[in-house]
Amino acid sequence: MNNNGALHLKVGDFSTGQAENCELLIRIGAGRLSFAIIDTKENLLKVLFDSVLFSSIAETFNDLFNQNEYLGYAFQKVKIATETFNFTFIPSELYSDNSLLVYQNFINSTGQVRHVIKDLKGAKIKTVASIEEAFIAPLLAKFPQAAIYTQPEPLIEGSLKDRSGNKTLVLQFNSGTFEALVISSNDIIFYNIFSSPTTDDFNYYLLLIMQQLELKPSDIAVRLMGEIEKYSENYRRVSKYFNNITFADSTKLFNYPEAFKLAPSHQFFSLLSLSLCE
Repeated sequence: MNNNGALHLKVGDFSTGQAENCELLIRIGAGRLSFAIIDTKENLLKVLFDSVLFSSIAETFNDLFNQNEYLGYAFQKVKIATETFNFTFIPSELYSDNSLLVYQNFINSTGQVRHVIKDLKGAKIKTVASIEEAFIAPLLAKFPQAAIYTQPEPLIEGSLKDRSGNKTLVLQFNSGTFEALVISSNDIIFYNIFSSPTTDDFNYYLLLIMQQLELKPSDIAVRLMGEIEKYSENYRRVSKYFNNITFADSTKLFNYPEAFKLAPSHQFFSLLSLSLCE
């Protein structure tokens, strides 16, 4: 940790010569920024950063570039996931580029936006989403060749890779929001993102999901990830309704250097799952 509360871990031997085998993964929401550098050849985590956003995205990245020369390396790939409430899912077998305008009618977006269309091969669905251009412009100014995703893609791809045989409720906690995903085998039963500034807000939506999907605690496992700890109030609410609760483990996706082992691996599962997205 540094003096402003940010988590910033880096292996000592990471240099520009290694960047051609590495992916830079960035996950950004309304109030938080995380990024990681993965050596895909060694399957090893090289850099891990996480912080609350104290200033604008443009100012934050200018500061980060000035302080960390490695962000200017020529990476194999740069992938960015941004948070949006404006998305819809289309089964891959029904999707047609000719119907894109029809799909976009399902997205409640206004202003200058960029439409993002991604293929979730494991789930056999496509995501059609919109992102405010002003939100991602500072990122693309630094990484013009970056691939842009939205938050459902890494969560779904990672959860399918890490699934068990049981029906699973995945809860990803972000700054002021949470995501809920229900999967059974390779089937996506439900996904949505909810605004949850307080624990009571989270509790309300959790009960609503349980009621609408008729989730029975005896029939479903719960996997937690993101900004949640075992002794938090959100965890207490989850444990009030469910018994089979585990935390996601991103060390199953990539190897952690020994110096990184104290970092909470469940917190970065969705970030690191960006590497699974194509």
